[in-house]
Amino acid sequence: MYNLSTVISSLLILITMILFPLNAVMAQTAWPVHGEIDISSGFCDFRARHFHGGIDIRTGGVEGREIYSPINGYIWRIRYSYTGYGKALYLKDSDGYIYVFGHLSGLSERFEKIVKNEQYRLKKYYLDWDFPPDSLPIKLGELIAFSGQTGA
Repeated sequence: MYNLSTVISSLLILITMILFPLNAVMAQTAWPVHGEIDISSGFCDFRARHFHGGIDIRTGGVEGREIYSPINGYIWRIRYSYTGYGKALYLKDSDGYIYVFGHLSGLSERFEKIVKNEQYRLKKYYLDWDFPPDSLPIKLGELIAFSGQTGA
């Protein structure tokens, strides 16, 4: 027997596919994790007092798995915090879609250097940094981060 969240999720996916054809949305995207994909939470799964606003991809309990850019776009925001998403990376594509990667163990060397320099300059770990379009461009399939368990 299906539970209510499964039925609602299925209906929302069906409605989304009708309104936004999958080939248009997925034309320039790819999975951020290579190998077997294991989704632990789906879009609009019911949580206590709210619906889940994204999908959660498991990495088999392995920290340090490579995370690749699913789009051509740019880094829109980097946030390092002890709570929430922990080390988080926000990407934006030309259509305005935002892709959030949280609980990371770190960023690729290219971006980690930028973060470390800013942390040393500010003399603190916490960082919430927005970037203008095209200041940190990324390409589809580019290594951007590593899986982890940071935050709460």
